[in-house]
Amino acid sequence: MNHTSTRRWLTGLAGLSCTALVLTGCSAGASAGNDGSAFHVLALAPLSGPLSSLGSLQVAGLEAAADIINDKGGIDGRNVVVDAEDNAGDAATGVERLQTYLTDDGRPDMLMPGLTSQEVMAVLPLATANQILTIHVGGATDANDPEKFPYAFGSGTTFMEVNARVIEHFQAEGYHKIAYIGADTTSARLSLAAMEKAGSEHGISVVSELVAPTSVDVTPTMLKLAAQQPDALFLAGAGPITGVYLSSARTAGWDKPIFGSSETCATDFATIAQPEQWANVQLHCYAFAVEGQPSAQSDTFAAFRQALGNHTDQPIGVSLVTPGFTYNDLILAWGAYEASESNEAADLADALESGRVPAEIREKYIGPVDWDFSADDHTMTWGADELVFVHAGPTVDGMLVPDAD
Repeated sequence: MNHTSTRRWLTGLAGLSCTALVLTGCSAGASAGNDGSAFHVLALAPLSGPLSSLGSLQVAGLEAAADIINDKGGIDGRNVVVDAEDNAGDAATGVERLQTYLTDDGRPDMLMPGLTSQEVMAVLPLATANQILTIHVGGATDANDPEKFPYAFGSGTTFMEVNARVIEHFQAEGYHKIAYIGADTTSARLSLAAMEKAGSEHGISVVSELVAPTSVDVTPTMLKLAAQQPDALFLAGAGPITGVYLSSARTAGWDKPIFGSSETCATDFATIAQPEQWANVQLHCYAFAVEGQPSAQSDTFAAFRQALGNHTDQPIGVSLVTPGFTYNDLILAWGAYEASESNEAADLADALESGRVPAEIREKYIGPVDWDFSADDHTMTWGADELVFVHAGPTVDGMLVPDAD
């Protein structure tokens, strides 16, 4: 069953009623582009460009959740429909797409604002002005600001939280200095800042280098980092650049432990490197996308995978982390609407902050059982058993299969 529209269809007077207010925000109430017949999720995703495979999986994850929700009668009795708009992985394009949607169709019932932190942060001001319930995965700590963005909630962890856990792991290993390498992007810079802050709080120094995202050899950079005698190397980001890091580290004669971020965990190592290059690599991973982990064997995860299969090629060639999170995004929105006294954005936010989401909806969420949103914190906390360190390995049908010790 396909619930996706890649072009919107609700125009008419309902959509036009907020045209003049797009930049300053429509008044609260029923979504302007919704005539009551459907629950509209606007997905801003990179459906073209280098991140298109991940953007398609973002939409597929929303579609999987829509299937499960619609089988339960929809949201407020309305069938869930995903309206996918291509932002090409560009922050400014995402803002333009949202402005156009608001002008043509009015306010969606939920917004998934993008893939990367820069996409998310660019869209949040406009989404907030128009009082849209916005569920995102972006790691930017600045996105978790309920005073500035009262209707935005994060289903993942912020860079600050996840990198604090990484630093704590390094401290337990007895490390005192870490080398950090990442592509020179907004996300990597935010991640690095979080790593440096956590390191300073735990007595661990961080030496770093950011390289061009299109680099094909960073051996000189690896040699520069190695010369500072760190105890381990930390890789930020995901995709082909990870293979460049690994091959360059090998060429540079790197002999210290190598760790990869939770984003790196989404990379299929079998497509970017040889097994001997990842033999010394550990990854910090969301457990639901790691073969053999308890959350990957749950009934909730099995239902998600079955629903996802209706919207993706089989077998899935990249990690299930991306569609898993957008699936969770829509489950969060479902919970907010079911628990809220109205469809006003403020009431939806209050429903999540106060923990009123029914247990039967919480059980559909992949990952943590306790939802601990509050008026001061709009980011989900993932338990220690849901963010785990495992050995690198190939990705098989969307699941990381760690190499044995």
